[in-house]
Amino acid sequence: MTTINKHPDGRFCWNQIVTTDVDGAITFYTALFGWDVTDEDLQAGDEMVRLTHDGEFVLGINKAEQKHTDPDTERAEPDPTIHFNQGHWEPHVAMSDLSGALKESPTLGGTVLEKPTPAEEFGTMAEISGPSGARMSLWAAGTFGGHSLAVKNGRPAWYSLQLIEPGPASEFWAALMKWSSTTDDHGNTLFGADEQPAFAEAVVLNSNDWTALQEPAPRWLPYIQVADIDAICNDAEAINGTVLIPPADDSTGRRRAIIRDPQGGHFGVISPA
Repeated sequence: MTTINKHPDGRFCWNQIVTTDVDGAITFYTALFGWDVTDEDLQAGDEMVRLTHDGEFVLGINKAEQKHTDPDTERAEPDPTIHFNQGHWEPHVAMSDLSGALKESPTLGGTVLEKPTPAEEFGTMAEISGPSGARMSLWAAGTFGGHSLAVKNGRPAWYSLQLIEPGPASEFWAALMKWSSTTDDHGNTLFGADEQPAFAEAVVLNSNDWTALQEPAPRWLPYIQVADIDAICNDAEAINGTVLIPPADDSTGRRRAIIRDPQGGHFGVISPA
């Protein structure tokens, strides 16, 4: 079996947007980033719309299911279905040993939300949350490994764990994913692996940022790399997006902003490193 774009364990490998308004999400993201559309069936009765950039997969959009917290199902309590019935991004991390990760997660303070679910030959997904309630999907690749490993404009390039308050969340994710972690001059935790540059962070946002985000809930936020942050923010607002946190330079000199799409999904944009 050949796996396209297989990522090492513990690396962010692909994202999907789950929304009740698939057509609206397609219209917004293709207009904003110039992504192209491909329709594919990932599992029986479940159609995912794949968006591509320069001919390579960049993002999936899936129709939202009705979620519930029926104790007779395999979904565990509590069920942090944050803004689920509007639209939200679901980052996926490569994890070849799903059973091992799901066994270890509760011992570190996490919660198993969804047991392994096969998606035909493409791979198998499971879902967990950390101590803060931020959710993460784990992906054991079959024939589908995710997006390209190359970081380029128009593709995911950074991930931020947004926290309401300090706590054990950073330690949980570092331990489970086998990430290295360092603290920058602003007190943020930077995550890396295998002597590679940092690819993610954990940030305790201040009250002003939480007010601006309008939904004070911990989450993993994907950032798309773009050449001109200010122009993208202007373009997003022109097509009914909302700039929640306006463009600003971060401690590394990269410029970034946070946007909400018309369906309610939050994502970031960031300049090249």
